[in-house]
Amino acid sequence: MRTALLFLMVLALSSPAAADTTTDSARVLLEPLLPAGSNIQEIKASGSRIEIRGHAASNAGVSAFLRGIDSSAELERPELMEVAMDGSQVRYVISLTMPCLADNSCKSPAPAKQTVHKCTVNGVVTFQASPCPG
Repeated sequence: MRTALLFLMVLALSSPAAADTTTDSARVLLEPLLPAGSNIQEIKASGSRIEIRGHAASNAGVSAFLRGIDSSAELERPELMEVAMDGSQVRYVISLTMPCLADNSCKSPAPAKQTVHKCTVNGVVTFQASPCPG
């Protein structure tokens, strides 16, 4: 029993977690809006509603982030749910709507990596996107 439990724990820790495309899409839209000294620690999604938890260097940082969200075409109805000092930083919780989640038109998280082929042509090594000739 103990060995089986240990095996399951190792398996759970070694398996890559499935990427949550909703939170990935939200992160892609939100991170460019973050002012210096601010971060996003957690993003939760429920339907088209998103909850963001993070820290900022100051109240002004939280305000700048809210203004950035408000001016974004893809994000709507930002609401500051919580703001509090957490050590030397300001902890915040912001709730907002991402209408693009309803019709799956959100920005994709990251483009797929392009394949690069290393070819030797006439004794010269080249790197190219297409497969090597002959």
